[in-house]
Amino acid sequence: MADIHIPDLLLHNILTRLPAKSLLRFRCVSTHWNHLISDPYFLKSRSRPMILLPKPPDQLYALNKLPVDDDAPLVVNLLDPPLEYHRFTIVGTFNGIVLLVLTNFSFVKKMVLYNPFTSVSKILPIPPWARRQHSDDIYGFGYGATPDDLKIIIGRGKLYSSDYDSNRNWNNCDVYSLKTGSWSTLENILPSLTYKDDVGVFLNGFLYWVYISFVGGVKENLVALDVEEMVASTMHMPNQYFHLSSALGILHGRLCTIKDIVLGNGFDVWVMKEQGVENSWSKEFSVRLAFEDVYGLLQTVCILEDGRIVVIDRLQRFIICDPSKGTYKRIKGFTSPEIIFKKGVQYIESLVSPSDIWVV
Repeated sequence: MADIHIPDLLLHNILTRLPAKSLLRFRCVSTHWNHLISDPYFLKSRSRPMILLPKPPDQLYALNKLPVDDDAPLVVNLLDPPLEYHRFTIVGTFNGIVLLVLTNFSFVKKMVLYNPFTSVSKILPIPPWARRQHSDDIYGFGYGATPDDLKIIIGRGKLYSSDYDSNRNWNNCDVYSLKTGSWSTLENILPSLTYKDDVGVFLNGFLYWVYISFVGGVKENLVALDVEEMVASTMHMPNQYFHLSSALGILHGRLCTIKDIVLGNGFDVWVMKEQGVENSWSKEFSVRLAFEDVYGLLQTVCILEDGRIVVIDRLQRFIICDPSKGTYKRIKGFTSPEIIFKKGVQYIESLVSPSDIWVV
């Protein structure tokens, strides 16, 4: 029987339509197939917008095939079998690897690097104090001048509504270098403040957390940590009123904050025009929803790279908004009234191993 040659263009078009598990098996067909499937450009060409969502008690969902029409999205449980521990916090993603913090009912934690595409994971060592029963640590994941020295930051901050522990040194933080595989403790780095969220937003060498100020009313402001120099500073935010459903994120490569409209159906999007310059904030978009059954606060789930914003309403129904066009629509076929999802992140598939995450 003569060999049948499949042109690469045709093979590429076929393989891009396959699910992840089939694609990974087909890497074993031949060296040529393995090379084609492992090519980052191939993975990028088949990637579709995907949001990772931690769902209690023990699931990590992928919401992909985000619709541009009325098709229902595909929801996949990425942990099969699920990793132990009952609560997931997604700290960040880099090069197809997700950093998870897993917590059990006694607030005992562990940190895991996980590739949802290949289901390969790596458990990281964590400092002894971080394994103890503290529910209010803050986290960050990023790098300084170059991405070849990724760092994990654990700050001993106070979270809003958490119990105060007078025995902890709130100004210290622990830094894990994935390049050296070691932890170091830095003193008097993060200011002793009340932090709103446990996960920081990374942008251009800085990690940002929102903190709560009680001077002149309850307000929201920013802590900015220079990951290279490990120096922190504070700055004001626009429209400083505090509300649990407001969010911090990245929109088209710039830091943004999403402020819900109190007693209204919508939100405003503010953008920091110049990174680190607090007086450069400007209101970029305003989104108003006309759904009759949506009234009250919206919670931001994820800001996509193309600028669309995914929110959930008070009945836990997902809505995808395009502020630049002033359009919005419900994501049909995906709702979970009995479970409140935490914030998600956009994920890009890769074959990178968690052990090689710092190799770009």
